[in-house]
Amino acid sequence: MDNDLHRRHVIAKWIRVGRAEKGWTVDQLAQEAEMSRPGLSDIANENTEAKPESLKKISDALGKPIPEIGEGDGMDPVREVRATRAAAILAGAAKGAHRLLDVAELDAAEQTLWRGMQAAEKELLDEGPGFKEAGIA
Repeated sequence: MDNDLHRRHVIAKWIRVGRAEKGWTVDQLAQEAEMSRPGLSDIANENTEAKPESLKKISDALGKPIPEIGEGDGMDPVREVRATRAAAILAGAAKGAHRLLDVAELDAAEQTLWRGMQAAEKELLDEGPGFKEAGIA
């Protein structure tokens, strides 16, 4: 893979994982990073090379260090997608459970978390569709 394309891929993956961990949309990250949505979207979709100042803004918003770019990251792309999807499922379940806890619905919050963990496990084991089962699709 060309170095420029590899760099774009690593940065895009870093953004996807960071957003999944926070449970954020592209719009939310753009707002937090004080960037335009189209500019962030171009970086996240590997359409453009990220400028150092953009990387700094994204890093600050996500609370994650800018990744070091090597020759290859050694990750299995299928497992990477499964793990990213599972992380998004868990983030969605946690967000839903938090809303239920805000209104003192402990049993429903626990059930939401259990469903999210089960759906994430299915996603990781490629027994999907974990997203639909978790109500995130």
